[in-house]
Amino acid sequence: MTQGLAASVMARAYVLRGDVQYVNFAEKLINGMLLPIHRNGALFVDNDNIWIEEYPAEKPPRHVLNGLVFALLGIYDVYLITRRNAYLSIFKRVCSTLERNIDLYDLLIFSRYDASPMRIANASYHLLNTVLVYVIAKLSGSYKLLKVANRWAIGCVFLSNNYIRRYADIAHKYVSTLIKILKPTT
Repeated sequence: MTQGLAASVMARAYVLRGDVQYVNFAEKLINGMLLPIHRNGALFVDNDNIWIEEYPAEKPPRHVLNGLVFALLGIYDVYLITRRNAYLSIFKRVCSTLERNIDLYDLLIFSRYDASPMRIANASYHLLNTVLVYVIAKLSGSYKLLKVANRWAIGCVFLSNNYIRRYADIAHKYVSTLIKILKPTT
């Protein structure tokens, strides 16, 4: 996530200043992020799925939604300033992973923070997830992601009402506690 955000900043600095050093630094950030986890990068490959992990040291991988999307946006921004097809290719492949696995995060009108069924996004992260998935849906042309983002936007409307938000927070705590109680022990 951090590398993606920093690469986006470097891409914007390049657009504003025209200094190629910003492009070089942005590419180093993205290329480092795209190294496999075992080589100190953030890339996790699982069959046909390519994930960029916000917390690459955690096992099993958490697949944090906002971290994945911020990484995607960094890749896309670097593609825009370099026009290197390799960046566009990885952007599309990771978008396909997100599209195939969006159900891991989808709670109808709410979202999860990461792929764990135990981590429901709080109101702030739900709003962030909604906006990020919407942006990726538009950039990638994914109708499936767009439908999910639009549904999640309904949840944002509910959460914007303080009265409803108070009860949603109570429900969030209740469901989180219930999931912890019912979680099978291994």
